[in-house]
Amino acid sequence: WVLAQHPWRRTGTQDLLTGMEQDPKFEVHNLSFHPHDLTNQPHADVNKFYSRQHPPDFYLCQMVEWHLLPPNLVELPCPIIGQTADYDLHIQALYPWLQLFDEMIVCDGDEWKDVCRLVSAPVSTFPKSFCVPRKMPSLVPGRRDIDFFISGTVKSPYNPDKALLLNPVMRMADLKILMVQGYANNEAYWSCLARAKVSCTYTRRPKNTPTRGLEALAMGCALVVQQNNVLTLFAGEKEGVLTYSLEAGDLGQSIRKIVGNWQEFEKRAQMGAATIRREFSARLAGSQYLRFATFLAARPRGPRCKAGKQDLDQRRMVKWKGWLPSDEAVSVFVRLRKANLTSWKNRAAELHPHWVNLFCREIFLSMEADKVHGQMSLSQRKLVEKTLQLYRICCARFPKSLILNFNWIRNALHFGMPEEVSLALLAAERICGEPPGEWELDVFDDVYTWDFCNSFFNFRRYTDLVTEHLMTGKEVKSDLIDLVLASLHYYLAHYTNRREHFQRAASLDPDFPYYRLLYAQALLAREDENEWPRAHELLVDLAENSILDTEAYNLLLEMPGIFRPGKKDSLHIRTFLDSLRERVIIAEPIASTYSLQPAQLGGTSISSSLSPGDLPLPDPQNLIQEILQLSCLSPESRFFVGIPFAHLIGASLLGGGGGAGLAPMQQLKQQAIDLYNQGALRRAEELFRQALALDPNDPDVLLSLGKICYDQGKDIEALRLLKALLAARPEEAEAWAGVALVALRLKEHGAFANARKQLATLNPRHPLLPTLERAALRSGGGFPGKSETGSMPPPRSAPLRP
Repeated sequence: WVLAQHPWRRTGTQDLLTGMEQDPKFEVHNLSFHPHDLTNQPHADVNKFYSRQHPPDFYLCQMVEWHLLPPNLVELPCPIIGQTADYDLHIQALYPWLQLFDEMIVCDGDEWKDVCRLVSAPVSTFPKSFCVPRKMPSLVPGRRDIDFFISGTVKSPYNPDKALLLNPVMRMADLKILMVQGYANNEAYWSCLARAKVSCTYTRRPKNTPTRGLEALAMGCALVVQQNNVLTLFAGEKEGVLTYSLEAGDLGQSIRKIVGNWQEFEKRAQMGAATIRREFSARLAGSQYLRFATFLAARPRGPRCKAGKQDLDQRRMVKWKGWLPSDEAVSVFVRLRKANLTSWKNRAAELHPHWVNLFCREIFLSMEADKVHGQMSLSQRKLVEKTLQLYRICCARFPKSLILNFNWIRNALHFGMPEEVSLALLAAERICGEPPGEWELDVFDDVYTWDFCNSFFNFRRYTDLVTEHLMTGKEVKSDLIDLVLASLHYYLAHYTNRREHFQRAASLDPDFPYYRLLYAQALLAREDENEWPRAHELLVDLAENSILDTEAYNLLLEMPGIFRPGKKDSLHIRTFLDSLRERVIIAEPIASTYSLQPAQLGGTSISSSLSPGDLPLPDPQNLIQEILQLSCLSPESRFFVGIPFAHLIGASLLGGGGGAGLAPMQQLKQQAIDLYNQGALRRAEELFRQALALDPNDPDVLLSLGKICYDQGKDIEALRLLKALLAARPEEAEAWAGVALVALRLKEHGAFANARKQLATLNPRHPLLPTLERAALRSGGGFPGKSETGSMPPPRSAPLRP
């Protein structure tokens, strides 16, 4: 029998498990978070999942980087086999875990070359590590009115090279093109593929198995893949599959060949669909996968080299995406955070930089910065304050630890109150002013995840360099330091508006488009004709070769003097931008939108505002205990509902007064929001009630007051305010969410059921619905308590500009 660790969801191209379970020759027991599987948990003991008298014949894990692996995995008395594809997504966290396996499986030769240099165990290739989704719709002939379709991370900071591929395609004005940034729901996704003539794939390693390519071809969509891709072993031009080279820039040529001869390629794509659905069916692929793993398990091998458990930790590989259940307030991530903090507290209390960094990392990765500023409870704000204090204590002990200082600075700038922001800016200026060679940096110093502040730091390039070092031993320390310094200069540029910071960020990391765009904006803002040629050069390159093409083109249209495009070129650019609005759907943000918090500035220079000793530092032992207590009170803020408002950077950064020039209602809202962010709920309520007196029907005020009353336990008043809002605007989903939460607390079954139904109708993907659904299942035995019911919508403001 096989002890497996495969995805808990039986859906998508990763669902080999369903096919494996159908093979009568194998007995498969899966370890996951699915209710029918062996129950995994943070820091699990692998010996609890089998009988000593009847151990598994082998252990098999698909995509080891996405699971919570038992730390004592090497104690299994059987071969341990793992498969990997995203091994470099967070190599700093994954590398120690890769050393546990007796055998590794990859999809192609490129991955084989990499992984062979990362592990000492044997590595084998097996392309069928994925399958066609079982619930894919049947292939029905029909009109295909979309010439080219692609979706996924098409404009992600983590995949900037896709811009070189797709920007020329988007300029093919005669084709009907649809591009989706992010991931649409399955129904919409299948519908788009069924309507499309051709799609393409791009993966960082050109030969590996493209899961979106499997789905596209299986839906009868012709496909263009990178040269030498393993998919061409199963389907070629006769089955509707062509190839391209990024370097040759011939993707457009292949697309035109298919679209121009669609009558012929439609028949070929139908043949390709039949081939892929057969060869990559879950049943066939899963069975073959098991048999290949059996062959690997049967190979003779020497004694296992056991890795030390002290080198292993279950830190998060990503902020919120991945294969772990993370779509509910009582998610695995919450339990994982609690287990990690408890496990690491003693080492963090010793102020070891590595463990303090991981300890604080766990807190900040549980907060969604683009939502959190207006939605943090008082306990969450205290949690941020205490965690930043812990960072500062350790930075004071280890002032030359670059990554420790870097992570403290950026968390302070995105989460901190003005005093912390000012201290962080002081530290950033100090770091940027010292010789780069002075800094201490280890390749395993953690820089968080790819989806954390990903428009402020070039995470992709950083981890590429770390991976290269681990594979080849190449010295990369100075390059890593440059990437960190570039990010710090970029932060300082936002706050100081000084040319040298814009320039240094762009010169230290010239490949990261966000730095160059801000630099170009700064050059244009200076109204110095001598700066305009450089701004023009930057913007032209960004427009043609980056994911920020839309932003760059809009700035080019505003260029002054001779650099402004002529009428013909302007018309061409505007036409292209209009076509992008029609062709590109943003299903998910291009980058995580982390706003910067206001600094406490006393003058024009940061250094004159606050000295590092102005904020006291408590004892680290007591501080860690406070953090542990507060973290238990704070569910992941990603699951807080409501429409977030911008936490204004404030006129202090721009040289003006607080709310000058705003209408009285806007001033009241802004002041109330600021008070709410500071935890002054009663005073915030007073100001919102003043605003309500000015306009009794203002939906933002009604919703905000409902939230504040809920936070203070005034449930009846909260319900009255929310019902008043719904009387005028029954389509307000957030108000229905609030009513459901209040009804849970009041144990009003009928009101809860109705509110939950209305919310599901208005927004079937609302993040609070899973929690409400579970509450509904349990409601026969009584409603859950407050800690299980999530959070009300936050105070919500009208759009304000600093």
